[in-house]
Amino acid sequence: MNNNDNNINFFIDIRCDIEREIMTLTNILTKKKEQLEYITKFVKENCPHEWEIDNIDLYPKKEGVSIKYCKYCLLTNKT
Repeated sequence: MNNNDNNINFFIDIRCDIEREIMTLTNILTKKKEQLEYITKFVKENCPHEWEIDNIDLYPKKEGVSIKYCKYCLLTNKT
């Protein structure tokens, strides 16, 4: 086996490892998104919301953008 064969085998192994990691992370992300949706729905339906209005700056384009959020759960009225 020459040096070039070792190099290609090394890169093949690394490529396979990265591909496997991406698949695993994609599955984890999908599961976490489902959990977040469930929890958000639960909080939205069960929190005794008390809405606050605040102004935030979105640099560099907008200053003083008004937002409405719950002071307990921090959900916005768009969540």
